[in-house]
Amino acid sequence: TSHADLPRPSDARRRAFTFERAGTTLTGSFVYEPIPPLSEKGEGTYPVVLFIYPCWVYPCSTIGWDILSTAVAASGFVVVTYAPQRGADVEADVDDLIALIASFDVVAPEIDR
Repeated sequence: TSHADLPRPSDARRRAFTFERAGTTLTGSFVYEPIPPLSEKGEGTYPVVLFIYPCWVYPCSTIGWDILSTAVAASGFVVVTYAPQRGADVEADVDDLIALIASFDVVAPEIDR
């Protein structure tokens, strides 16, 4: 669980995930879900927001943006966070991002497609 006091007190369920592409395990990403998830209430799905956060040192984590991700999730979105992991290899970073989006059903099954 994650908590943020700004812009208002809010909570979200946070869980880390990794995925693999091109022989590399990509880490440092999280899914934030409203509490309680709709699936626990027997209801539909949430819209998804993908945050791509910058890194200055590779590999990196998106946990530094926890307050923003928590606040958005508490507002009724599933938030998937991602930070590029391949340094100056922009093409590989874009391919990683495409693979991540293709795996949303596994990473965040409560999203509205």
